[in-house]
Amino acid sequence: LRQYADIITSALEETAPLFDRIAAEQHATTGIYVVASGPNTGAAQTLAMCYLQEMQWLQASAFDAGEFLHGAMEIVVEDTPVVVFVGEDATRPMAERIRAFVERFSRKGYFVDTADLSLAGVPAAVRPFVSSWLFHAAFTGRIAQYFEAYTGQPLTTRRYMWKVEY
Repeated sequence: LRQYADIITSALEETAPLFDRIAAEQHATTGIYVVASGPNTGAAQTLAMCYLQEMQWLQASAFDAGEFLHGAMEIVVEDTPVVVFVGEDATRPMAERIRAFVERFSRKGYFVDTADLSLAGVPAAVRPFVSSWLFHAAFTGRIAQYFEAYTGQPLTTRRYMWKVEY
């Protein structure tokens, strides 16, 4: 916990090129999937529903990797953008299954894999927990900031939320 700020800073520096690429290539997309497994599923939902739909007004859907079957798979073609969060917890094989599928059938797969990060000073036994922290506490918001930069639409912009009764 004492290294938390340094770990997040380092991880954001290491992922900056990928996050920039995702936003640069997909800021005007007509639809994007975000997929994760286990403890990272909530982060996928946050990115898709809160940041991309609510704040950037993009068509986005989140899926738990264990449920990314049948209908969801059938819609994936070579130009379907899919962001896959791959953590280091016990559910990693489910996210890796999606990665393999997306690599096979889409040219627009983006894989945010914490195993690719140095995470200096983090013991192997703790990496699954740190991995989940990163997705929830740092990565979703940072990816959204890159989208904001490319779309020019502030993350504070809303059509209805806080404006109309519903």
